[in-house]
Amino acid sequence: SCEDCVQRRAEVSCALCRAKLCSLCSERIHSGGIMKSHPVRVLHPERRKRTAIDTTKMDPNIAADVRKLESRYEKMKEKLKAMKVDWAKLGDTKQLLHQIEHEKHMLQEYIKKLEIENDGLRRLPRHGVRVVPRP
Repeated sequence: SCEDCVQRRAEVSCALCRAKLCSLCSERIHSGGIMKSHPVRVLHPERRKRTAIDTTKMDPNIAADVRKLESRYEKMKEKLKAMKVDWAKLGDTKQLLHQIEHEKHMLQEYIKKLEIENDGLRRLPRHGVRVVPRP
């Protein structure tokens, strides 16, 4: 259920808010300010149901190939299930990594600025400016 109103089904997830919300609450919360830039991901995308191919009216050679491909498809599905990858967590992790990299860049820029200011302060006494400590 929605973590904000607790009445409706959660339909979207925001990695930055770390919240699962219904579409109404998400629109209200993410409609303005800095929250507007938050990436919101749909939790339950509608998936098409796969229907089996009727091979009874096909050429026998083509039907055999179709059955082989369907068998390979089922084996791949089983391997994917065995991997137990939580794609939602992977997407959230990528978003958080991107945010951390952005913050790292901002901190590096701030450190450069401080180093330049610090370098300028170190040069002051050499040019005849006397620094007097406050009493």
